[in-house]
Amino acid sequence: MTGIPLNATMCLNLTITPSSLPAPEVLNYDTLGLYTDMWSFGVLTYVMLTTCSPFAGEDKNQTFCNITTVNLDFPHDLFADISPAAVDFIKKLLIFEPRYANIMYFVHVIF
Repeated sequence: MTGIPLNATMCLNLTITPSSLPAPEVLNYDTLGLYTDMWSFGVLTYVMLTTCSPFAGEDKNQTFCNITTVNLDFPHDLFADISPAAVDFIKKLLIFEPRYANIMYFVHVIF
């Protein structure tokens, strides 16, 4: 993965859409809830900080496999200037633990 340096006058067109990076429970046809939105917020935060997809694979199937196994990487070249707190925030949003799928878990972990 390679990030694109941005400045205030640049516009970034992303090809990352909710349908290209769904939450694991969407791919598994599980019940959806607030945790599904938290996942999306984690993906968006990763993308906004790095301009890269957190689960990109060679093709759609590999990307979906990376999502369902939460194969998440924080490469040094992308995160060298990102605070440890921001990385921790993303990690706490991009979890797939159905037993923690409730609002109180996310409130406790994130805040």
